[in-house]
Amino acid sequence: RGWSVLCEDPVPLLALHIPEEDRCIDILELIENERLLSFHYHTLVLYCAVCFQANYIAAHLLCSHVDEKQLLYAIQSEYMSGPLRKGFYDLLIAVHLESFANTREITQNEFVIPLSSE
Repeated sequence: RGWSVLCEDPVPLLALHIPEEDRCIDILELIENERLLSFHYHTLVLYCAVCFQANYIAAHLLCSHVDEKQLLYAIQSEYMSGPLRKGFYDLLIAVHLESFANTREITQNEFVIPLSSE
């Protein structure tokens, strides 16, 4: 029949795939490897740059690549390293908040004036 496993206390994990080595590591282990930590942080910075100037298409594609659960796990994890935490915060702001805040700021003094009597 196969195996059956009962997990009483599941632990969330955010893994990073390294295709060159064909392996996955926990994102919290990046603290031990400075080069991978720097690379992953700069990847997050690149994702933020792609969303610049309200690029909604890129932001939507990034939402399917880095989903809400990944962002919340990375932000809420107490063991996440500083550069990665900053990168995930900046990505959250760039993808979900920045374009709407800029649009709101630009259009705060605009009003809709009806042209008909209705």
